[in-house]
Amino acid sequence: MKNRTLLAVDFKQGQLPAGLPGAKGDKGNKGDKGDAGAPGATAVTVRSANQSVTANNFATGNVSCQSGERAVGGGMRATNLAYTAYAVRSSFPQPTDAASPTGWAATAYSSQSGTFRVYAVCAAP
Repeated sequence: MKNRTLLAVDFKQGQLPAGLPGAKGDKGNKGDKGDAGAPGATAVTVRSANQSVTANNFATGNVSCQSGERAVGGGMRATNLAYTAYAVRSSFPQPTDAASPTGWAATAYSSQSGTFRVYAVCAAP
């Protein structure tokens, strides 16, 4: 092989020593100011509603946000049921096919009669 006939592509990565770092480049120009974002939620409220359930049955409770509010979270808890007496089957925003839900629903099974409370965390700009 003749000297100077091999190229960098003829070597595997790491077989050639790295060269010295180059000089630092000039600082770039400042970019344009971005558009203002949409206003965030400034009013957050928890809304709730009770739902009764009879022994050995399922029940679904719903709670709605007020006009102009959107549900950003939710859930449920038993209010006068033993924690061993009920099971949460589902907890979900309402309506389920909406991009901006306006309420919350929860379904529970209980082995005793009692009440559970459904919560919606509602936000408005």
